[in-house]
Amino acid sequence: MSEVRNPYGIDLGDRNARESLHKTPEAIATIVRSLGSGGLSKRTAPGKWTLAEILVHLAQTEIIVQIRFRHALSSVGYVVQSVDKVLFMAFGPVIDGYAAL
Repeated sequence: MSEVRNPYGIDLGDRNARESLHKTPEAIATIVRSLGSGGLSKRTAPGKWTLAEILVHLAQTEIIVQIRFRHALSSVGYVVQSVDKVLFMAFGPVIDGYAAL
């Protein structure tokens, strides 16, 4: 059996993945607070999402992942369904970056 590689290993360096996951929400909140409303509405490049949209995407992705984990743990033969992130973002309540935190 081949070894499963962590796709984020390069970004993590020598940091512990679980510790990084634990620290990430507060790190993101600290950055968001420092940016203010004006910073959240900026786009990093034309056609790219605003920082607020990225925060909403992260919050929605966390919901999707939790649901997938629960289904996988509770269902025999569960198959993960793909999600089009652009279409997914287009539906549901519109929230701002601060609410996404």
